[in-house]
Amino acid sequence: MNKIVTWVGVFLLASGFMATAWAEEDEKDLLKEQKQTDHEIFGPGQESERAGRLAQKFEVDPAVVREMRGKGNGWGEVSIQLAMAAELSRREPGAYPTTAGALARVRTLRAEGRGYGEISKEQGFKLGPVIREVHRARTDLKGFEKPAKLERPTGGMGSFNRPDRLDRPGKPERIDRPSRLKE
Repeated sequence: MNKIVTWVGVFLLASGFMATAWAEEDEKDLLKEQKQTDHEIFGPGQESERAGRLAQKFEVDPAVVREMRGKGNGWGEVSIQLAMAAELSRREPGAYPTTAGALARVRTLRAEGRGYGEISKEQGFKLGPVIREVHRARTDLKGFEKPAKLERPTGGMGSFNRPDRLDRPGKPERIDRPSRLKE
């Protein structure tokens, strides 16, 4: 019986360690997304357009995004807080019926000095969906548009970007050579 209790304890300790390691890795990935967003989206140009895009994506008033930016938050920080608020609102619609209400909670916890991983753990959600949403927001902020799909010309196989082929000439007839005789 003691061995079973010992193995169960070891298993729980190891699984707790793995969960903590994964959570730390997710937080590192989230911070990497924040840095990339801040690096790629900079400068005063298109500030109101970007605020509008983020506000529309996360269903908040554009004034909320502009207010967050006015307090010195970079686009990465703003995107993370909005993505966390959206996830919290999605997880707990009774407590936070809107993203704006959940955003107030996230901002309060950040003001207390808590990290993203700690907030997500306390609020009962994982950072994976938040990381994906921040990445999508960064793409939206850059104004990235997928290039139009190239159309293949019609005409069957082998006609893609090729001029019409000319008929190949046949093989030339074999010329008989005089045999060399040794004398």
